[in-house]
Amino acid sequence: MLQFHVLLISLVADQMLMIFARLAAVLTVKELAQNAPAAFYSKTNQSEIGQEGGTSEFIAQIFPVLTDPQPIVRVCAADALAECLKVIVDPSRKHHSTTRTLCKVYSFIMKVFNDGDKGRRGQRNVEKAEVEAKQHAALLVIGDLLDLPLDFMLPRFDEVCRATLGLRNHSKALIRLEVVRLIVSSFVDASFSCVTNFDIPIC
Repeated sequence: MLQFHVLLISLVADQMLMIFARLAAVLTVKELAQNAPAAFYSKTNQSEIGQEGGTSEFIAQIFPVLTDPQPIVRVCAADALAECLKVIVDPSRKHHSTTRTLCKVYSFIMKVFNDGDKGRRGQRNVEKAEVEAKQHAALLVIGDLLDLPLDFMLPRFDEVCRATLGLRNHSKALIRLEVVRLIVSSFVDASFSCVTNFDIPIC
């Protein structure tokens, strides 16, 4: 089995890294989190980031992969993040606070939304593609957070709901489809009443 830290290095390699190498890395990390959660937890909480910043090395380093130019890499990275979060917030580890970790992830989401609002005009094609990749990643991560068995998102739901619905008329079909997926799978819930009377095109 590949050494855990080798995987972390491959996750944050420069943009010239082959897509298949990055994809293989996130898929392997996902499997490690699913099948060896205790080992994964101990590894992700041994770094200085985990001790002092309230988050793990994996959480900090997967953000660049979440915004990869390739949609398939972003989706798989979000899946790996979801499995990591499940391990970190496991209620059996009550001695470990997860608030800072989740706040770091949530801050990533809101920064993407805020930056997108500021840079909508006058963007070059390359810059526009980068913003769209980040917006897609943010939507994927929102789904990860809403799937957690915690109340962390309850006080933040209205904010994230409005930010998400703000992308419902996005020019990119992939982003519009992700908005619809979130509405169907996460937003339409008996606990929430924010999503009503929206006309959402999906193609």
